[in-house]
Amino acid sequence: MSGYRFMLDALKQGKEVAVVNGGPGRGDPKATTLWRTQVAPAFDELLDLLDV
Repeated sequence: MSGYRFMLDALKQGKEVAVVNGGPGRGDPKATTLWRTQVAPAFDELLDLLDV
């Protein structure tokens, strides 16, 4: 189940879920936000946006 179970639990709690992944995953259709990229570049962009 990997991280999929965490996604399902978060969605049951009404939380939004973001997926950052370089390739397709089974949770993609359920994700609130989907970034099709590698994790490191996504975190770099987030840090820039947060001015950190």
